[in-house]
Amino acid sequence: MTGTATGLITGIAVGLIVVFFALRKLNYDGKAKTKYDERQKAVRGMAYTYGFWTMLAANAIMLVISTTSFDVAKLGPCLYFLPIFAGIVVQVSYSIFNDGYVGLNTNMKKYTIFMIIVTVFNIGVSLIAVKNGQLLSDGRLRGPFLNLLCGILFLVVAVDLLIKQAIDRREA
Repeated sequence: MTGTATGLITGIAVGLIVVFFALRKLNYDGKAKTKYDERQKAVRGMAYTYGFWTMLAANAIMLVISTTSFDVAKLGPCLYFLPIFAGIVVQVSYSIFNDGYVGLNTNMKKYTIFMIIVTVFNIGVSLIAVKNGQLLSDGRLRGPFLNLLCGILFLVVAVDLLIKQAIDRREA
């Protein structure tokens, strides 16, 4: 196993552990599991469906691109994450705008702060990589580009939540 693979596995494991403990702090009841009512569960089911079809379409697009003269190997590990990224953005955005994202036990103030911290951390890591010339190597995107995508993902979630809050305030 290469150092890059070990680093990626370690990063994912640490990230999952941090998310587990963060969820316990972000929910009013101190539990890691967020609670949803029946309507929210139905919305989330549709959101996952749209996210799945988006990932499927993104993978089909990547397949088509791989048959062209573009060398998909230049995308590095991002080749596999881009369809996941697209599916998550669709799933989360649909959930937010259809009131299926924020759980019944979610402390939104703490959640928003957490989102900002994760966004700044991931974008910061990618900016450091750009400064050190580690974002691209031999014409291929490297692991730190995944941090940039994660930072963008959390930024999209935060912006969606702010837009949804503004919409809800205007309607009230």
